[in-house]
Amino acid sequence: MSDTYFENELLRFGGINSIRGFEENSLLASSYGILNSEYRFQLNNTIYIHTITDFAYFENKITNVKEKLIGYGFGLGILTNSGLLKLNYANGKSENQEFKLSNSKIHISLTANF
Repeated sequence: MSDTYFENELLRFGGINSIRGFEENSLLASSYGILNSEYRFQLNNTIYIHTITDFAYFENKITNVKEKLIGYGFGLGILTNSGLLKLNYANGKSENQEFKLSNSKIHISLTANF
């Protein structure tokens, strides 16, 4: 590991594929760890609903930030002819930030296998 970093060398994360409730690739880190958790309830063979609980810890050595993040919410998954469509409503917050409903994000994803 290097002692000095440039901003373009940092890892980008946030969004539906990492920690939900934050904008896609809006977080910059020299190192990070993520724990994603979902509790799914299958409505039928093609539709499920789920809860969202995501935890993350990251360090940014440029800005000297070490922070814990949490994302929580709920979502819907629908298996379509095109693939798996996921709709998530999540709110993300850092440890020194108050909960605000206006910080919530809607994430949409379509995963197609071919």
